[in-house]
Amino acid sequence: MPFYFDSHGNLRLREIDQWPWLVHGFSTRPAGSLAHPDGQRRFVQLLAGDGVTLEVHVSSTALLVRIDPGQLEQVLLNLVVNARDAMPGGGTIGVEVGALELDARAALRYSDLTGGTYARIAVTDTGEGIDPDAQPHIFEPFFTTKGPSKGTGLGLSIVYGIAKEAGGTVSFSTRPGQGTTFEVLLPLSGS
Repeated sequence: MPFYFDSHGNLRLREIDQWPWLVHGFSTRPAGSLAHPDGQRRFVQLLAGDGVTLEVHVSSTALLVRIDPGQLEQVLLNLVVNARDAMPGGGTIGVEVGALELDARAALRYSDLTGGTYARIAVTDTGEGIDPDAQPHIFEPFFTTKGPSKGTGLGLSIVYGIAKEAGGTVSFSTRPGQGTTFEVLLPLSGS
């Protein structure tokens, strides 16, 4: 994903069109070892596939989180691939990144979170939604609704594990015929 190093040596994840997404200040990777951000929109659009429109909305404020950059990249890639696969006839994938303030009551919506400010990454598709019978199982390892040659059933369980390891969570909302949104919430560093 689109990373760069700032003047303080912090690794920052950029929005596909060069705006800051998230900040990561805990990397030991040397500057210049990651892909230049200009090529990332093409990469993500290629990953999304033909017939899929990519819409990205990002807060202009960089957010400091404690997560390995490779894991953050894995989260985003898994969610985009799943969104693409949910729309075999094409559609729209939306990616939103910003801060989300949760009071104690709002935090009850998310498992294992307390009130505070979180980095929120939401990936939305305009697919058919997730079948109600499948919903309780989507974060289970090896559970898949795809055919045998289409997936391992590990993508969402990996997303879930990474989010939990970073002190956050992942949730989803879905409506038949209207698509699905996955939200990854990660605590801001220092929160």
